Amino acid sequence: MEYLVVLFVFLLVALVVPPEGGKQTKYHTHAQIYIIMLRLRYRLLNVAAGDIEAKLRADLTLKPTVVTVKDISSGCGSFFHVDITSPSFQGKKLVDQHRMVNEAIKEEIRAIHGLTINTRTPK
Repeated sequence: MEYLVVLFVFLLVALVVPPEGGKQTKYHTHAQIYIIMLRLRYRLLNVAAGDIEAKLRADLTLKPTVVTVKDISSGCGSFFHVDITSPSFQGKKLVDQHRMVNEAIKEEIRAIHGLTINTRTPK
């Protein structure tokens, strides 16, 4: 909720206050809004690989035996790769397995740009 309030205030400022030393243009306003949104998103909703891994390990539906999460975005926290092994995947289609993982980390998914998932069942 705080994220939305801060975003709203910054959007109002970007629309009303012209940039330093120049005349406000439509192009510049859209650029300001985009930059502000990106900064807020990564500052307020920053996700680490450890956060995702902990959430997956704690999920009672998945009950994973192996979880590995790697930040493949050079450390900025916007793109992750998940390897997960769970007996809960037994007999389920790949798309259903991925949906289970997505459901477990749905809050974190809102804050990231991309996610790749490899699911396995124990041997």
